[in-house]
Amino acid sequence: MQSIGQRVRELRKERGLPLDVLAYKARCGNRTLILLECWNLPPRRRDVRERIADALGVSYEELWGELEQQAQQGGATQS
Repeated sequence: MQSIGQRVRELRKERGLPLDVLAYKARCGNRTLILLECWNLPPRRRDVRERIADALGVSYEELWGELEQQAQQGGATQS
């Protein structure tokens, strides 16, 4: 199974988007995407994640759904 960073990189490359162009379209910094693609650290803010999905032409759920589920399950087990 691919990590979220690998999935974003693959979608970006399939669409022929350089990292800086995706950052511009998603209205986020290059650093945000570098942290995501290289270190698998997704943005904390949902609106940034939504803009990245929109810029890649996929739904939020398609791109981030699995990550959201993991966060909810992890949050439910931690009290």
